[in-house]
Amino acid sequence: MNKPLLAILLALFGATSFSQTFEIKTEFEDSSGNQLKNISNLYFDEYGGYFYITEDENGGSFVTNVDTLNLPKRKGTGGIYGKNGEISSYYTSMDSFYYKNTNSTKYFAGGYGEIINHITDFHKDNVAIATEKNDSIFHFINGKLLSKNHKKDCRGFPSIDKWCAFSENGNALYFIYKEGQFNLYKNSNLIDSSLTRFTGLRINNQGDVFYGIGKEGIPNTKFNYMFFPKYNGVTYDSVRTIWKSYLNNNGAYYCSGGNPFYLLINGQYFEYPLPSDIVLPNAKHFFFFDESKRKSFYYTDHSRKSVGKWKIIKPTMDQNGDFSMFLKRGRKTKVLTNGKIQTDKVVGSPIAVNSTGSYFTFEQSKQTIKIYKNDSLIIEEIGGIRIYNESDFFSTFSRHQTNDVPNLGKDFTYFETDYRGYIIWDGVIGEAIKRVSKSTGGNEYPEVGELLLGDVNENGFYIFQYDGNRKTKLILNNKIFELQLEIDSIIENSIFFRKDGIVFYAITNDQVKRFEIVE
Repeated sequence: MNKPLLAILLALFGATSFSQTFEIKTEFEDSSGNQLKNISNLYFDEYGGYFYITEDENGGSFVTNVDTLNLPKRKGTGGIYGKNGEISSYYTSMDSFYYKNTNSTKYFAGGYGEIINHITDFHKDNVAIATEKNDSIFHFINGKLLSKNHKKDCRGFPSIDKWCAFSENGNALYFIYKEGQFNLYKNSNLIDSSLTRFTGLRINNQGDVFYGIGKEGIPNTKFNYMFFPKYNGVTYDSVRTIWKSYLNNNGAYYCSGGNPFYLLINGQYFEYPLPSDIVLPNAKHFFFFDESKRKSFYYTDHSRKSVGKWKIIKPTMDQNGDFSMFLKRGRKTKVLTNGKIQTDKVVGSPIAVNSTGSYFTFEQSKQTIKIYKNDSLIIEEIGGIRIYNESDFFSTFSRHQTNDVPNLGKDFTYFETDYRGYIIWDGVIGEAIKRVSKSTGGNEYPEVGELLLGDVNENGFYIFQYDGNRKTKLILNNKIFELQLEIDSIIENSIFFRKDGIVFYAITNDQVKRFEIVE
């Protein structure tokens, strides 16, 4: 490929009527029209750095914005995908290889034997691997050898273990086996040790850590082997299992398990059969509810309250701890805000409500659909309505699932009539868009309205929607941006959604362009 052409084009223009600016910059230009088709593992970082692989019958090359590494013909596998992340590998022999986090411009040389375990947590740059050769197990993080052990000494570790966790900005929490015990490190500093393996490892951008430490022979317990959850050095009461754990960048956390069922959330224990709709805006506040008994109960950081036989729908809670929900029983609907009934005469059926009680409902007749905001009619159209919450929306329309995180406090709801679609985000309804259609998996000609890519996280949400005739729209926190260029594809692993905007890359007319929206 030709040397990348930097700063060929710099277009600056206002993005509709909003205060953001939209910057477009050419990063690659394919003069022959064939080079982009013949490379693999193309990845861009946030600032224009890149990585890709070229191959022919004689061998291959790793090409980055700073160097090119020529390699012999590939002997082994390429991409390796798993529940803990994705890596790219290039075996030069049966037990010698190069590897990298697929979402990175950095590659690492060597290793020993065969990769048997890899972890990236689907973040950028950092990668942990475990390899096996003969009777030995080796652990590496970012190309650095951490340990070598005989397989019999490790007792199977780490083939089934998640032994390392990364944060988005590269903090690492990991444990390795040495001389009869497991040692836990935070960014190379020893913080804990155990005769048994750690579990549920989590670390965030601030360096907060959560994990479970197992112990045998615990007196006065039902089981011989128990786990103790630990958060930033604080040890909590023992539990039988840790099935799931989560830690947010603002310090909010929870873990859950069974036998018996429990939930530990922001330092408080609860017994539960199955909590619903955990809302976790920060380390001070949380919300969840339980409808497994004859009565429905909701739990916050302050209280546990019953709402009787009313069904709880669409609960939300913000950073201040304000919370709202619909209560529905038969044809009756109420809105409850901060534990008090805001209104018990809601018009229609629930669509969405935000933490301070701004709500949307609908009424369906044989011929028309009516949409209300706080009982005031705002939309009336011929036809019906279909409503999707956040998880239903992405599982229905996208082949790319959102991260497995709890509700962070702002409600995302998509609904569509027979003619158009609408997104409600934190109590505000956006402009009408084309009805969203299901992703066809990258076909040459997407369906008009197809959801190309999208996500919801602590910074809000974004959606790329195909608009027809090679045109694409970006919907960013309910602001609509026309990309203006004819887009062939968005590079899906090179999207950087920040608090102050978004950076992404797209291929258009044999060029790769970098797009940036800044507040």
